Amino acid sequence: MRNRAPELIFFSLALLAVSLTPVSVLQAQAATDPENQASAIPDPPQSTEEILSKSSWTLDLEESGVPSLSSSSGQAVGRAEKRIQPESQKRSATLSSYLSLYGQEDFHPLYGDILSTWSETTLQTRLSLPLRQGHTVSLGWFDGRIRQENNFFNDTDFNLRRQGPFFDYDLALPPSLRLNLRARDERFTDRDDSGFYRINDDAHLATGYLAINYLGEGFWAAANYTRERETDPEYDLTNNRAALNIRAKELSGLASGIMLADKWEIGGSLYHEQYGTARPTQWNANVQLSHWPLFLQGLRISIGTGYYTEEQEKIYNLAIAHQWRPIPQMSVQLEYQMEYSENEDSLLNEGSLLCSWEMGDRFFFDVRTRYAHESGGDRDEEYFLQAALRIELF
Repeated sequence: MRNRAPELIFFSLALLAVSLTPVSVLQAQAATDPENQASAIPDPPQSTEEILSKSSWTLDLEESGVPSLSSSSGQAVGRAEKRIQPESQKRSATLSSYLSLYGQEDFHPLYGDILSTWSETTLQTRLSLPLRQGHTVSLGWFDGRIRQENNFFNDTDFNLRRQGPFFDYDLALPPSLRLNLRARDERFTDRDDSGFYRINDDAHLATGYLAINYLGEGFWAAANYTRERETDPEYDLTNNRAALNIRAKELSGLASGIMLADKWEIGGSLYHEQYGTARPTQWNANVQLSHWPLFLQGLRISIGTGYYTEEQEKIYNLAIAHQWRPIPQMSVQLEYQMEYSENEDSLLNEGSLLCSWEMGDRFFFDVRTRYAHESGGDRDEEYFLQAALRIELF
């Protein structure tokens, strides 16, 4: 899948106070930022920034600073002054923790079958402290394991522990500007001697991101730089394995959108992508047209295309999303996406559900599910489940 992980199972359970995000470093390329809001949906629909600031799916960009055009798209006209106060502006300290479980099966066309099965768990804890209005700093620690089983030999390719500290800084300047910064030191060690590939010593990888988002009158823009762990496999055809890959990939670029007319928006992005595999360094350009039809409030239809310069790869996509509020305390969004890859001659079909439930003044429950299936030249599948309970302490 282009920009998507192969088969994926992900579960995130909050232990105290949680701000969830789309864990994109664990999902092949850049991921999609969740959107929540809903129903008696005001006319016109709210922007993504408002949606994210209202629920616990806040944009703290857990793993990557690169949003998708689809998640960024939102009618910006007249919305800047109406935005809800972002999480980072709230004068309260929060302690958050989540446990994630992740699985991936990698289909390789050369073998015509699943070559390896990847599993990963991570426990992350973070303490966030507001310095003054709009400024928040966070200190955290993550700990987990990475294991890859080889389906060709029925043994273990590698079995690692991944842990380290991280630092976050969030700045919100209402009504239009938000900045997110993360710096992290990832340390990898062997958990035991079961792996075919072993480190035999500590390996360190510096990762993080810087994201700046602006929402103006009829215009939005985002500038991003992210350095994250490369999750695309590196095939060792000599040993018939998907080799250990502890390298970084870097993505940087700009995205923006502008209102063409009432309920019509065009957006575009240009990213420079440098990978931790043999995949060539290249530019990725995208354009997307979005429309909010009058016949159903909360409905968004988008069509778009993308191009990778060195691979000369063209991508075409269609996205249909509907957001509503079945009860005053609950926001729901359903989305369907279809994407065609020319080089792989494959068609991706994906459905997702996002739900946020305000159970009280300080208690929130969120769930996100997704299923994706690819047919044609590639046959990856993706399953995704993410759930959280967030408690605002004070």
